[in-house]
Amino acid sequence: MIVMAWPAWGTRAVAAGGSVLAGAVSGVVTNVVSDRPSLPWIVALAVLVVLMVGLQVLLTVLDHRGAASPPGVGGVSVGGSSSGSIRTDVAGVRRVPGRRTSSGAGSVQIGGDSRASIRTRVRDVEEG
Repeated sequence: MIVMAWPAWGTRAVAAGGSVLAGAVSGVVTNVVSDRPSLPWIVALAVLVVLMVGLQVLLTVLDHRGAASPPGVGGVSVGGSSSGSIRTDVAGVRRVPGRRTSSGAGSVQIGGDSRASIRTRVRDVEEG
């Protein structure tokens, strides 16, 4: 049996799809409420509005998952998603004594999704 992992973008896709569906249904419900207002239809509209707000909050939280830990010298750290290209070029760096990093010189850490190219170049780096 093959078990596939839930993709990183899966939750975002489900939330975005649910938001589109709730938006379409709320248009129909708004039309019904405008034509024949009644308590059940008004409650349904209120529930849809709360659902759409909740889905938007979820999408916002998923896009800003928190800051990445500090990168090495010349590195880049993006707390959320990145849509622009990122390029690092590091030369002649020595490890700074006492500085703790989770990755080396010129590293790129992205807390969310990356939608563009990432290029790194590291030369003559001494770590020790």
